[in-house]
Amino acid sequence: MSVIATDLRVEHLHAPLALGERRPRFSWIVDVPTAAYELELLDRDGGLVAGTGRVAGLGGVLVEVPGFIAESDTDYRWRVRVWPTDAGEPGPWAESRFGTGLLDPADWTAAWVAAPDSATAVERWTMLDWIMGRRPEEPVERRLRPVRMLRQRFEVARPVVRAR
Repeated sequence: MSVIATDLRVEHLHAPLALGERRPRFSWIVDVPTAAYELELLDRDGGLVAGTGRVAGLGGVLVEVPGFIAESDTDYRWRVRVWPTDAGEPGPWAESRFGTGLLDPADWTAAWVAAPDSATAVERWTMLDWIMGRRPEEPVERRLRPVRMLRQRFEVARPVVRAR
């Protein structure tokens, strides 16, 4: 009987894009009792980065890969296969992916997007002011400014390799 792992997760998340952990833990579900599992981590090109080899036991809940330390801003693929208790052959590989965010303070090199500072006028007048004919002194154009939108046009000089 062939058994395949399902519901693959990294740190309780399905295929996270920007994980903030250097030593991520992996989880999966199998519907039948298992005798062993094997987990492999691959780089974006499919090269083996780390693996557990065959590990006897149930596994499947927050499994760490010995010696693996995730690099900052990197995409990984991972796969797992399990051996059922009643067969000598493992089931097929179940695959997923995850990426890491910027894990080191030195990775953050861009300047924050911000609008120029300007004083904000606070309107404080009530219904009674309106009934009595009192109006704010400033014209509406100076009091009610549009919401600031932080956006910028830019040109990409080289072909895009990866974007999030």
